Amino acid sequence: MKKFLVLFLLFSSSIQWKTKAQQIDKKLDSLIEVWNNKNNEDTARFIAINDFIWTYRNIDADSCFHFIDLMFNEASLKNNDKFIARSWSLRGTLSRATNNEKNALLYYQKASEIYKSYSDLRGIASQNNNIALLYQSNEMNDEALKIFIENKNIALNMDNKGLLEVSLLNIGQTYFNKNQYDSALTYLDQAIVLCNELKTDMYVKHKFWGFLFKGHIFKNQKNKVQAIKTYEKCIAIAHSLNDLDGLSSVYSSLGGLFFEHREYELSLQNYLKAQKFQKELSGHTNQMTLYMIYKNYKNLNQSLMALENIDKYLSVKDSVEGMKSNNELLKLKLDKEFTLLQEIDSIKHANEIVLNKAEIESGKQRRNGLIIIVIIVLFSLVFLYNQFNKTRKQKSVIESKQKEIKDSISYAKKIQDAIMTSSIYIEDVIPKSFIFFQPKDVVSGDFYWVYKSAKNEIFIAVADCTGHGVPGAFMSMIGNSLLNEIIIEKKIENPADVLNSLREQIIKSLKQNDEVSETKDGMDMSLCKYNPKTKTVEFAGAYNSLIHVSEDELVTIKGDSQPVSVHYAKRKSFTKKEIKVMKGDMLYLSSDGFQDQFGGLKDKKYMALKFKSFLKKISVNTSQEQLSLLKDEFNSWKGDSEQIDDVCVMGIRIT
Repeated sequence: MKKFLVLFLLFSSSIQWKTKAQQIDKKLDSLIEVWNNKNNEDTARFIAINDFIWTYRNIDADSCFHFIDLMFNEASLKNNDKFIARSWSLRGTLSRATNNEKNALLYYQKASEIYKSYSDLRGIASQNNNIALLYQSNEMNDEALKIFIENKNIALNMDNKGLLEVSLLNIGQTYFNKNQYDSALTYLDQAIVLCNELKTDMYVKHKFWGFLFKGHIFKNQKNKVQAIKTYEKCIAIAHSLNDLDGLSSVYSSLGGLFFEHREYELSLQNYLKAQKFQKELSGHTNQMTLYMIYKNYKNLNQSLMALENIDKYLSVKDSVEGMKSNNELLKLKLDKEFTLLQEIDSIKHANEIVLNKAEIESGKQRRNGLIIIVIIVLFSLVFLYNQFNKTRKQKSVIESKQKEIKDSISYAKKIQDAIMTSSIYIEDVIPKSFIFFQPKDVVSGDFYWVYKSAKNEIFIAVADCTGHGVPGAFMSMIGNSLLNEIIIEKKIENPADVLNSLREQIIKSLKQNDEVSETKDGMDMSLCKYNPKTKTVEFAGAYNSLIHVSEDELVTIKGDSQPVSVHYAKRKSFTKKEIKVMKGDMLYLSSDGFQDQFGGLKDKKYMALKFKSFLKKISVNTSQEQLSLLKDEFNSWKGDSEQIDDVCVMGIRIT
């Protein structure tokens, strides 16, 4: 009977999802039909394409940029400043959704400038809010607070209660982030009063958030009774809205409250309710909820249930899911509690160590010499190019210079190939691996780097430098050289510390500072340290991620949302993440060139989700088979389209 009930519930859920998807498709078709009918009024068409983009962003954020361009071009043709500004704002929102926060800030600022040009206070306030939320998510609370207060003053001047409520709520949340609880409660109470006046679903949801943050404050102030009463108000509001995400949040908060007071049975009940709503919302349970369910079962001495949930926790597909470095400490603790480290005796002959050191020293000299040659060659290219322009009238000279440039760039490629880690060395260090390396131009801004230390720990890096072609090649030479210096010479071994040191060296070398006008050249990078003895991988990333496939399960270990260079947001230390691997697992490091490539029947981006799915599919093949399949897939997808960026994908089989 229980099995039948489960099957019935799954079937019912499937029907609900299918019905919802059909409703969304119908809505999108209707909106695009209004937009395509040029007999409709301009305002109606712009509202339709705006609503289409806003709905479609949750399905395919990258593809929305095409429709934003349609809105922008039409608005420019009609001299419609309102929707020109709106298109910039949507670009900002979509850039943020695709983790490009730097562009998001620039687009929001552009929209704000247009709104200011014709004194649209509502538009100015909306962009202020977007920019402040961006600052807030990067822990720039003081900057965010100034903007939220500015918005409050705009709302008072406009006598706009809706904008005033949003501003008060945001100010309250920001004071909460700053641990200034008295100020936070004052503004949250004012926001809740306005929500009661405005009454629409949106403001009812805002009221929920107001009470939720008040509950957090009472919880932090150790006022258990008041916290429970406040969270219960949140539950009532969330039920009235059928807000599954809200119900998950408040039950998790209650679970945490009872856990702090060692009331493990009540804590478990609330976390199980949170799990129920998370599954209804997205089909899976988030990582922290699984961890807290495990902790409660453990404290209640229910060992079998604890082990069952720790197994689920360790196999969650998204290993980060918004958790910061403290969650990495939790995972390390779990590894100690539930994983026996495999001890493998590995004794190397003393002469191998000596040879290693000699090889490193000679390799460093060769690389330094080659880097000097590359710089000379590349400066020669600039000179040759200038000479080419000056002698344009002489056909024979032009042809000669063209040949010289091509030959020089080809020679520069040979040098760049020589500086990058040799395929023979990689085959020796990580035998069951492959590298799919396909530059956009002759020389590349992507590079890969491999090194095996005297401790038999293997460092693996894949980097994506600013630009491609000759500028990107310059940066790749710098990155390659600095990795040699930091890891081989200075013996810095923590991947996060390596990225921190690399960032400081690049900022120093390129004379960068935090001014907007200065160069932001640098690189995105995935960096791993693999210990074959303990079967552990330490990872740190600058925007780029590590993909781990184990027993048909794919997990993405995300890097930090900052580059190896100056950054518009507050500079933070990179974080180290550690995972356990076992024989047969696959690790993948890559730049974004593959997933960003346009192609296919509709000339769309390949996309990260499709890329991960393809890697999971081919992970069972041998390394050489995977390399061949990746090449075929990329070139088939690209077709006759131009390659838009350098491509570098590295795969490593754990042996």
